[in-house]
Amino acid sequence: MKISRSLFITAFTIAIVGCGDDGHSPLCPCPPPAIGLCLCDEIDPTPTPAPDPIVTPTATPAPTATPELINPVCNGIQKSYDGPGGFLWKPVSESDGNLAVHFPGKFQKPFDSVKVTRKGGKIENLRYVGKGNPDSNGDRLLYRGSAPGQQYKALGLVEAQNGADNLCTWKIDYPSQRID
Repeated sequence: MKISRSLFITAFTIAIVGCGDDGHSPLCPCPPPAIGLCLCDEIDPTPTPAPDPIVTPTATPAPTATPELINPVCNGIQKSYDGPGGFLWKPVSESDGNLAVHFPGKFQKPFDSVKVTRKGGKIENLRYVGKGNPDSNGDRLLYRGSAPGQQYKALGLVEAQNGADNLCTWKIDYPSQRID
């Protein structure tokens, strides 16, 4: 008697059962076709390898261009008293007690140099420390001095160099007072 196996499949179960030569057995009868499927054939003892998984290539997103930061042309003296979100001279900052200068949000690219001057010449180059204190245009450029504003004496200027042909200037009448 030749032994073969059948695969019995229903909606609820999958089972492999042994059947006789004719595909039927009193121990494992094949069901009527309306109930399930009984496939009887000889089983190959060699395992069949699983098919390779289908790999769907994914498209690499196109790089997005980072907009170049540019500052507006502003040759000449700017309004120092321009209100919230504009130029800000803080003679005593909260962080270290020294001068802090915030520029209007329309200036997004750090300046080539920022210095405090007066008629006698340069007093100090201010150092760029990052952005903060946002206005409607976003974070604002922040520069710091090494001393409180009162140390810079009267009638000074803040000069921000923005390229060879663009010097932006703000007048500081009273360095010991906040200008906003």
